[in-house]
Amino acid sequence: MSKDPTYSGIGISLKGLISRQEILDLMEAIIALAGNLVGTPNGYAYFYDPEEKNLEVQVSLGCFEIVGLQIGPGEGLAGRVWKTGQPLVVNNYIKWPGRIRDNRFDRLCGAVGVPFKPKFGVGGVMGLGYAKEGKGFCQRDIAILNQFSLLASIALDNAYLHAKLEQELKERKRLEDALTQRERELEVKATDLEELNTALGVLLRRRDEDKIELEKKVLFNIKQLVQPCITELEKSGLDGRQAAYIKILRSNLDDIVSRFLPIVSLDYLTPAEIRIANFIKYGKTTKEVADLLCLSVETVNSHRKHIRKKLGITNKKRYLGSFFLMSENM
Repeated sequence: MSKDPTYSGIGISLKGLISRQEILDLMEAIIALAGNLVGTPNGYAYFYDPEEKNLEVQVSLGCFEIVGLQIGPGEGLAGRVWKTGQPLVVNNYIKWPGRIRDNRFDRLCGAVGVPFKPKFGVGGVMGLGYAKEGKGFCQRDIAILNQFSLLASIALDNAYLHAKLEQELKERKRLEDALTQRERELEVKATDLEELNTALGVLLRRRDEDKIELEKKVLFNIKQLVQPCITELEKSGLDGRQAAYIKILRSNLDDIVSRFLPIVSLDYLTPAEIRIANFIKYGKTTKEVADLLCLSVETVNSHRKHIRKKLGITNKKRYLGSFFLMSENM
């Protein structure tokens, strides 16, 4: 007998795949149909419980009011059928030595039992009985009941497979819903990330613009306000000590000015070109500039050409960054 772990407890509960009542209704219909062909309304079905290792009546028709009765393998007619795996007929059950001593069987005269063993899960024993004396079962009746036991096994297998398929479809639907939800979450995150990148690009451009504006102000103040004053002081007849301090002051101011873009770039370049020139001055490659300013490489290259043209750098072999480095010392 095959044993499927999805079956558990008495009967074939299938862990909720299909209800226990559906299985019992199915077995009751099969037994009733077999009884009609044989000529008796009395029938029963035991299901084997692999955990308790016993058989329990789950279906009872006619005079068999024995639902819940439990027997061990080898006990009574059904227990012997289960243990041997073979049909058994007892046409004088009341006097049969192997009968179950239970007054509920006192009306039973003839009895027959056959095993049913579905491919999936546990099986049991199904049978019929006569409550009228002199009535018994023949080999033809056993053959009919055997056919119905095969029908019961196939029906149980089909019910199991159908229920399992439904469960798999439900699980697939659950997974698909979860995947769809995850995709939606990822789309939202992707949108948020794109907006964040856009915001960062705006902040970077604004920072560069603020930096250029600060450079303009510093260069303007130093060249137009501070340096002229130093020049006048140098002409005022300073003594040696004063002249030395003025020289140090001018040197430090020239060093500060050299750290910014040359004035010529501020006069002739657009804000975008100034930003790009500033990155070139500090050794950034075209790709790095493009990434930092959220521009394409082609756009940055186009700006570089315009910068060269405005600065009069006609020698294509000359590195643009070297122009700014040299301009710092002018």
